[in-house]
Amino acid sequence: MKKIILVSFLLFVLFLVVFFSLNAIRFSNGVLLGVKKGELYLFEYDIATINRDGPYVFNKGGKRYSLNVIADDHSVIPEVIRTPVEKYVNVVVDNAKQTEFSVSLRDQYSRAELNLPSPKKIFVISDLEGRFDQMVQLLIANGVIDQSLSWTFGTNHLVLNGDMVDRGTNVLPMLWLIYKLESEAKLSGGFVSYILGNHERYLMLGATKSVAKKYFATMRATSLSQSELWSNSTELGRWLRTKPIAIKIGDNLFMHGGLSPEVIAMNPTLHSLDAEAEKNFLQGNSVQLQIDNSILHADTGVLFYRGLVREPKAEVSHVDTVLKHFSAKRIVIGHTLVDTISSDYGGKVLRTSSRRNNDSYTEALMIEGNKVWKINTLVQKTAL
Repeated sequence: MKKIILVSFLLFVLFLVVFFSLNAIRFSNGVLLGVKKGELYLFEYDIATINRDGPYVFNKGGKRYSLNVIADDHSVIPEVIRTPVEKYVNVVVDNAKQTEFSVSLRDQYSRAELNLPSPKKIFVISDLEGRFDQMVQLLIANGVIDQSLSWTFGTNHLVLNGDMVDRGTNVLPMLWLIYKLESEAKLSGGFVSYILGNHERYLMLGATKSVAKKYFATMRATSLSQSELWSNSTELGRWLRTKPIAIKIGDNLFMHGGLSPEVIAMNPTLHSLDAEAEKNFLQGNSVQLQIDNSILHADTGVLFYRGLVREPKAEVSHVDTVLKHFSAKRIVIGHTLVDTISSDYGGKVLRTSSRRNNDSYTEALMIEGNKVWKINTLVQKTAL
């Protein structure tokens, strides 16, 4: 009897090894089950529907092509359209208007600039998580872009302070618009800075815990995992991996979560933080899973730290230490939700992740020299 139990157990272990070493099993209705490229495929794939998604632009051997997923009739397995790409891509947004715009592609992606002089105006948004229409409404209302989605902010500066991806249903269009505005701003003498947050980390890692269900349909249709859709072989994947986790504009220090006492004790610089981001996000198709004591990924890391907002909050002395260390006057953070965009620590910490952001009303932060304003889609300015 013991031999039978042992043999049965060994056969079961062998089955698990074989099953999880194979690509995910695809059933006739398109559902995927199993593990592929280290990602667990769930039954949610079966219930996901989609109108459209894309374009995902891949660059293989110097040749580009795009994948668009379209299923206007909510069919079980959507159509995947593969198109050769040269200099630009057309983007059609999954919204009521089916907004369209074109994006010129670049041949090279350099590391982002980390220390910039202060312009007349700095417009800051964060944590919109794939909600394209909200971002566009806010930017148009405040003169950052026009109705054609073109840059109109002159020599001023737009900062995306992390978590522009994940939960929403228009992640691709949002990133393509930021990509486009980045080039247009530069031509006007302005600047767009995109700072990575924890949800950008999830995207590049391939963690699907927060994605809208439509992206399960994309993965099912393309037979590509999330990490493959955002790998170094994709244009947006390469571009995202050049982005920093902390920058300084004039006297303002920007990061998604904040600097904890544990991280400041490591004596970081903007360049050492950027080197850490480059090391973590550029190795293959995934982020290193070194969570404990990580400058990025730990609860005390730059992407996840909440001690500037949640109790037990950091001491004022810690905030002063950070500001002195980086020769800054303010720390601007997102990540942790607050009722409305606001300041704390006597104006030394500005918090941009607002619970009030919704389809009809969205908030942003405006910095004009020594003046700081909360501003919204109604173009109402409130001094902080």
